[in-house]
Amino acid sequence: MPRAPCKFTIADISRALKGAKAAGFEVSSIEIRPDGVLQIKRSTDHIDAAADTSADPFETWKAKRDAR
Repeated sequence: MPRAPCKFTIADISRALKGAKAAGFEVSSIEIRPDGVLQIKRSTDHIDAAADTSADPFETWKAKRDAR
C-alpha cells in the first residue's frame, strides 16, 4: 500500500512564517496537526502594553500619533 501524500510542504511553512513576520508577530512555535493544519503561536513577551484591546481604538491611535 503506498504512503499518503504529505498534507503540507516546507514551502507552506516558510510562506506562513514570512506572513506572520510581515504582520509583526514574534513567532514562538509552530504546531502541525495530523490533518495538515499549521498553527503559528506568537510570543507574548513582545506585546506592547499600550496595544490593549480593551482600550478605545481612537485613543490608541491618538497615543501612537502623539508619541512621535
